[in-house]
Amino acid sequence: TVVAGPSQGPSGFPFFGADTGGYRHAGPPDKELFVRWFEQTALSTCMQVGNNASSMPWDFVFNGKPLYDQETLDLYRKYARLHLRLFPYIWTYARALLKDGRPIQRPIGLAYPEMGVHPSDEYLLGDHLLVAPVMTRGATGRKVLFPPGKWVSWHDGKSYEGTRDVEAPLGILPLFIKAGALIPLLRPTIDTMAPAKGDWDSYANDPGVLYVRAVPGGATDLVLFDGAVVGQTESTLRWKDGAEFRKGAVFEVIGWDHKPAKVLDGAEPILEVGGVDALEAAPTGWYYDPAKTLWVKVRSGERTIVIQ
Repeated sequence: TVVAGPSQGPSGFPFFGADTGGYRHAGPPDKELFVRWFEQTALSTCMQVGNNASSMPWDFVFNGKPLYDQETLDLYRKYARLHLRLFPYIWTYARALLKDGRPIQRPIGLAYPEMGVHPSDEYLLGDHLLVAPVMTRGATGRKVLFPPGKWVSWHDGKSYEGTRDVEAPLGILPLFIKAGALIPLLRPTIDTMAPAKGDWDSYANDPGVLYVRAVPGGATDLVLFDGAVVGQTESTLRWKDGAEFRKGAVFEVIGWDHKPAKVLDGAEPILEVGGVDALEAAPTGWYYDPAKTLWVKVRSGERTIVIQ
């Protein structure tokens, strides 16, 4: 899965789906193997579950024997939702294939040939996400080779450069964002891409507000598959509606090292709110987390947000 996956895109198969849990000659994998497996396939172009025993993540008992537990199911839900949330990011690269043919899932040696190395146990998803799965049983960390520049942990915002040892207990995939990157995401509550009734949160019913996880690091602009535009400089954030994302955006800027004096939408001040929940409930606003994360919610239309 890890070794073969990054070679599929350059070979003309941009969407590669492993059978998470194994298929041929495989009964249900144990908890550790299954968790490490779906951590990785969540950060691939196609996430699916399948094994020769046809067991599912919610099978706590299989053939009369204990199989998975609530923690396993909760972790699976977390990573399955992360994969779903990454749809705007992955699909933007998928549409770009028509123009540049560049694979979505990329070997390090292809993306950074000047490094002169070709590790088989880590890869890039698009330009801005570095994935380094744990592949050793019992391991709670691993050594990661970082491409040039600064890379920031998806989980805790720590910065890395060069070759470093990183902690990775079960349930934590070593995943890093390149400095300067903008990662567009669906909302945290999304359940399905398909039309749905009842309480299911469906993209087909409503694409909703776009979420953008950003890391400072120079001027960056990203045009999404639907024409929506997100951007950042050292002191501004940019948003423009697209054909599908027309309800504004929530920016989560990781590593913003000070609380702003004020945040402006053009020349108009944006109201500071007391937390992320309050921000999501408000039509617009901003919140600074002392853990060095700046949250800004912008209205629909075309906006330039100035941070002072």
